[in-house]
Amino acid sequence: MIQSIGFIGSGNVAGNISVKLLKQGFDIKFVYSKTKKNQKRLATKLNCQTLDSLDDIPLVDLIFICVNDDQIENVSNKLSIQNTTIVIHCSGSVNRQVLEKNKNNGVFYPFQSFNKNEEVNWGNVPILIEANDEENEKKITELAQKLSSKVEIADSNQRRVLHLSGVLINNFTNHLAVLSKEILVQNNLNPNLLNSLTLQTADNILSGNPELFQTGPAVRKDLNTINSHLELLKENENLKIIYQQLTQSIQLWNAKKDA
Repeated sequence: MIQSIGFIGSGNVAGNISVKLLKQGFDIKFVYSKTKKNQKRLATKLNCQTLDSLDDIPLVDLIFICVNDDQIENVSNKLSIQNTTIVIHCSGSVNRQVLEKNKNNGVFYPFQSFNKNEEVNWGNVPILIEANDEENEKKITELAQKLSSKVEIADSNQRRVLHLSGVLINNFTNHLAVLSKEILVQNNLNPNLLNSLTLQTADNILSGNPELFQTGPAVRKDLNTINSHLELLKENENLKIIYQQLTQSIQLWNAKKDA
């Protein structure tokens, strides 16, 4: 049973997970981070100790590695800990195998975008679990179930696919929202004009069948409207390319569906 926990990293992921686990009654022992200001801030919030070095890690049941993806393996290889400690990372795109220097290891991947200014509703967050053996899988799963009712087992390849889909639906969609707002502001239009349409789009996506709601000039093969839009974008080559590529993608998808 997992009771005592440590965190390596002090960013948005570490902050959100650690605070929620503390509220659930877990004993957060330490925070270590190269960014000492963030380390101190998070440790104060958790009322736990800070570490000066990875050599100073106390005995805990589990360690979260919450650092940039390209640093996870490096951090894992530097750990000198008891064989009883489970080491896990929280990445969707990094294999569990990078942790195998540590006897007990696994993955705790919350499929959610984290922001320090936004509190996460953990009950609705899918958490994907993987471990090096059944016993650790059970322990990590039980930990995850303290936060969410949506806990599933997924291997590294499945998590990579899910992470890719998350980038498409979250990061890319949000970027399109930024570009849409920018166009309106540049033309003295209120960005709030997008709100109703945005909510309708989200509802359509959440229906589970977004393909049923695809509309617009690309679906209608309305070349006059498409060319009119491209004319408006003639001074914005980047957005013009995005518009053309998405239009082509919609048309190809519809052609495949109708074939």
